[in-house]
Amino acid sequence: MADDQSDERNRFSGRAHDKDCPVLTADQWKHVGKIVADAEKVANEFGLDLVFHPHVATYVETPEECEKFFDATSRSNVGLCLDTGHCVYGQGDSVKEAEKYKSKLRFVHIKDCNAQVLEEARRNKWTFEEAIEHQVFTVIGEGDIDFPAFFRTLARNGYSGWSVVEQDVKFGETKIPPAVSVAASLKYLRGVVGKLNGASS
Repeated sequence: MADDQSDERNRFSGRAHDKDCPVLTADQWKHVGKIVADAEKVANEFGLDLVFHPHVATYVETPEECEKFFDATSRSNVGLCLDTGHCVYGQGDSVKEAEKYKSKLRFVHIKDCNAQVLEEARRNKWTFEEAIEHQVFTVIGEGDIDFPAFFRTLARNGYSGWSVVEQDVKFGETKIPPAVSVAASLKYLRGVVGKLNGASS
């Protein structure tokens, strides 16, 4: 349900609190619970751990919708894949979400966000793809997400899952070569984690 973006929600990317933004009904949320239960059965058959990724331009974008999702799926063991960039884009705080869902957090996507471009995207009512074209996501460390605070939260809560470094771009139109972007992002992140490890030793 969040793997494929919906056109109707894409028109409200980053603006899900607008009064005209479509949302799921109570019955549809109940159906979400059934879908996840079925998906969990299949995952269990293959020995897989099921996690959910709240995503811009879908019906689970905001912190409030994420909360409704986990309420609807409370009978399952589905975990959270927290994407720092999508969280901020959906008007959330990745540090607060990591703390709130510390018992469910099992996968992390590390993405940075340019707050100025994001504000412009909301003001101009850009779709998610249009915002990406305007480089709403940046090389990690060059945006506005507080990664030192985020990683302190993960460390304090004993997070030991995967963290995947990402930067959403328009294919074929990257101003910075992907290898250069990843190298810069990893250099920044190693510095953040290194300071964290040094402070705890």
